[in-house]
Amino acid sequence: MKQEACPNTEKKCSGPEGCGMMKVAAREFSLAAKVLAESPHYSVETGSLLLPLCTALSHAIECHLKAFLCLRGLALKDLERAPYGHDLRALVSEAYKIGMPKFKQLDELVKIVADGSSRATKFAFRYPKPTDSYTKLKKHEIVEAINNLEAGFQEAEARTPLISSSVSSSEDSYSLKSTHHQKGRTAVTRIFEKEIPLGNKTQDEIEEEYRNAEWAGVEFGFEIRRSYVLVRVEADDKKSALMHKLKAEDFVEKSS
Repeated sequence: MKQEACPNTEKKCSGPEGCGMMKVAAREFSLAAKVLAESPHYSVETGSLLLPLCTALSHAIECHLKAFLCLRGLALKDLERAPYGHDLRALVSEAYKIGMPKFKQLDELVKIVADGSSRATKFAFRYPKPTDSYTKLKKHEIVEAINNLEAGFQEAEARTPLISSSVSSSEDSYSLKSTHHQKGRTAVTRIFEKEIPLGNKTQDEIEEEYRNAEWAGVEFGFEIRRSYVLVRVEADDKKSALMHKLKAEDFVEKSS
């Protein structure tokens, strides 16, 4: 598979495999969504193939947004973690902050698919529950929407300057992970721990929770105790966003 070169000369993103592969994934999942919508098996009346269609569509939007943000100077590894991850609303908001022109088609699609692809609903498109309800997407409307989405991102990419040349001098415009660029001091490694009681969750479920995309790149250690699992992680203090997230998730700093 051919990779596309990354135009970000300061290399704040993850290189060709970051920017280029996200763009490839965006196109592939957009195509998958259109194929599903145009399939004779897709039915608005019965809901046949609706969940796979919504899954492909939401992931296409996520990849489009991450490709755009990565090409504009944000590190892909940071976009994989909170507050971004699979949160389409957060990704759209960040894209608008750095100057991406707003287009109605994107906002409308995000309203339809954001919840079903989020942790808040336990990824309802992938793991549906009997009580869930879904918006029925008409075949011609969804194909037209995807085409407009792809065209909209191409236009946005052409119209929005790179962060490295336009807003890198503004602390407010590029506050994301600004501590990654601190120089002149050695990072201090800190240890955070969290005790998770066994009962409602098994050890495997707890470990899976901390090994998904929301915590991409973070190495956790797990120790089984009599009635709980001790989750431990190290974080250097230059990675302030990770430290904030750990504290927000009730991790307690044990030593430094």
